[in-house]
Amino acid sequence: SSVRYRSDDNSSIGDIVLETKGLSGGKEENFHNIDLTVREGEIVGIAGIGGCGSGEFGRAIFGYAPITSGKIIYKGKQVAFRSPTEAIKKRIGYIPKDRDREGLVLMYDLVMNISEANLKNVSRNSFIDAKKERSIANDAIKNLKVKTPSERAIAGSLSGGNRQKVAIAKWAVNNSDLLIINSPTRGVDVGAKYEIYRIIEDLKNKGKAILLISDELPELIGMSDRIYCFRAGKVSGEFVRGKDCTEETVVAKMV
Repeated sequence: SSVRYRSDDNSSIGDIVLETKGLSGGKEENFHNIDLTVREGEIVGIAGIGGCGSGEFGRAIFGYAPITSGKIIYKGKQVAFRSPTEAIKKRIGYIPKDRDREGLVLMYDLVMNISEANLKNVSRNSFIDAKKERSIANDAIKNLKVKTPSERAIAGSLSGGNRQKVAIAKWAVNNSDLLIINSPTRGVDVGAKYEIYRIIEDLKNKGKAILLISDELPELIGMSDRIYCFRAGKVSGEFVRGKDCTEETVVAKMV
């Protein structure tokens, strides 16, 4: 295909950042007994078809969906986030599948969207430092090659690929140590896809732990260091990047 996903270099991989032990939960008990780890500088993919529980699993780690049993261990300590605000305080970021409804505020400009998860870094004594807020947004727009007439453009006026870059920028500037990314290139053209993969690879190389949830297999196989397959809410297989990790072998564990 015309998309180059990333290099096979694994030198960024370090200590375990996230571990789940026997984790069950979701709004309707969508996932059961999940054992999974994500290390620093590692992209861990979750493959599965609709209704497999992977989306709810990501939401539960971020405090959006309930946990009914099991443990989340983050940076060596057991945690349970009652809300996304608690997860954000611990430097966890979440890029949702539906960026327009959950990831961005479409009627706000890019500066407000980018600083939304990052207010502590742009405010002093609970006043927002508008100059700093704007310069952080401008740096992110430049680094992530967001095509926009200005940092004051309304998020809803951008193309899908550029909106997605803004949704990622919001967490990249927040220095999140763990990023949960659901369907990063949904509804995005090939050129923007390639740029989004470069951004994710760059975050990996900076030592970020990345949990990548997607129903696009080429994307998962192309980007991940390891892949867990979910089937009917349970882990049905695990694959390591390399020759045995093909669409055929992964699909066999998904269906």
